[in-house]
Amino acid sequence: MIDEAVFWQLMRAVGRDGDVERLVARLAGRPQVDITGFEDRLAALLWALDTPAHFAAARPIGADGFLYVRCAVVAAGRKAYERVARTPSALSKFVDREAEVLLTVAGKAYERATGLLWEHEPPLSYETGSNVAAWGDNAPEEVTDEEPGELAWLEFAGGSAIPGGLPRAYDLIQTEILDAVIADPAWRRWWAGAGVPTCELWLMLDGMDSTPAEASVKKGRKRVRVTMTRDPGPIPVNDPAAMLALVTGDLRDLFELAREQLGLGPPPPLPEPSLDGIAPEFFRPGPEEDEVPLPPGLLERLERGEYVDPEEAVALIEAHVNADGDSVKRVEPPSP
Repeated sequence: MIDEAVFWQLMRAVGRDGDVERLVARLAGRPQVDITGFEDRLAALLWALDTPAHFAAARPIGADGFLYVRCAVVAAGRKAYERVARTPSALSKFVDREAEVLLTVAGKAYERATGLLWEHEPPLSYETGSNVAAWGDNAPEEVTDEEPGELAWLEFAGGSAIPGGLPRAYDLIQTEILDAVIADPAWRRWWAGAGVPTCELWLMLDGMDSTPAEASVKKGRKRVRVTMTRDPGPIPVNDPAAMLALVTGDLRDLFELAREQLGLGPPPPLPEPSLDGIAPEFFRPGPEEDEVPLPPGLLERLERGEYVDPEEAVALIEAHVNADGDSVKRVEPPSP
């Protein structure tokens, strides 16, 4: 574990604007032991704030929100952290802030420095309720109700930077297809050939030329991450068949990339969901009532033409929405 003084010195790179990219760059230039040590120290600091008194000061947020507020305390610097550690009620000043992206710093730095998939697990967990010494048997319900050891064989996260936004139909069709893939034993058998329990699909649609095109596959012991950043081209409007073709093509390319890089056999055909239940207005662009805009900071960076790492963008979007994991599909691992 990295020395605490060194940790806080590194954290100064975040600055008042909360830009963690400077911290990622600085950490990526250090030895690998410092990168894993940074993650271990971060986990330990978050674990120390995982107490009933601190949780009470953050109410009425849930377990995930409490984690992200604790991240915000760390991001605020050493003095703020030590004040909150001593006086749990001081955490209430941070309930409107989130810094979930801080959880991605070590992983991004490691992968940038080594080209390998980040799979390090710190000795202390930062998840809410993990500090058993503080919580005892009274951990928040969101934690105690989870099934221990539950794993996933397929997870998906996506984001977009499209002028005018994507029509709602894109997300609806994508969700139907992924739900069907997840439930299909033929797809689980296909993925079992990878020899790794979890498949992570990351898709960023960028129609603003703010991020370079990317297609990569990184394999670790427990998961494979398939990442694709692409310009989707003209978005079909009022054309259900063309929208279905766009969504299907994006997902097919992700699975095909995994097949090529991992030496898998041909994947099963993607299901074609019925479009009858999707309202015609969802095939038109423009924000709907339940559509969430991009976080202001991320939107400003994209509009400036600044490069935004796809994983950072997804983390920022999920933190801005609510972080309940709605965009992640979880099921059991494939049978051996």
